[in-house]
Amino acid sequence: MPKPEDNERMWAAYLAVTQFETDNVEHRLPCGARVDILTDEYAIEVEWCSKALQAPGQAVYYAVATARKPGVYLLLDRKPDENWLRCVIACR
Repeated sequence: MPKPEDNERMWAAYLAVTQFETDNVEHRLPCGARVDILTDEYAIEVEWCSKALQAPGQAVYYAVATARKPGVYLLLDRKPDENWLRCVIACR
């Protein structure tokens, strides 16, 4: 499990394996953008809650670019002992 201070890339790698049983992390799109976690069904953006307003837009863009549903994993960044996955938003 990543440490609370670890970056989104480390958290995405951890979540991809533990939550989605995939290693498809940082999937590069033709435009150079990178999808944090890509599954057969979802293009998922992993983001800190403090940047939560940016995450849905990125997820929708990745979903369109990959023909998948958008998804967002928000990481709580307020208390070190609670700095782990708190909620999932799946857009339909």
